[in-house]
Amino acid sequence: MKKLVIAAFAATMVACAPSSYKISGVVTAPESIPSNKVYLMIMDGSGKYADSSEIVDGKFTFTGAQETPVKAMIVAGGRSRTQFFLENGNIDIK
Repeated sequence: MKKLVIAAFAATMVACAPSSYKISGVVTAPESIPSNKVYLMIMDGSGKYADSSEIVDGKFTFTGAQETPVKAMIVAGGRSRTQFFLENGNIDIK
């Protein structure tokens, strides 16, 4: 009986885990970013951008799915950088 309860609990936890991410962010001075874009970079040593998003009304959004948490960075205008761990779920960058 104890094994059945543990198995049911584990199945519930896996079923409740989010299967995708949504990064929502706000840029305080969007006019200072000439490209009007922000970039998502996975910190894997490649130096390549994984995605880009246009800034609309001072806000940006990225969506996707990530199998395991990874270190990532949002780059705006080549100068402003925000590091965080990217994992599935809702992530707010302000």
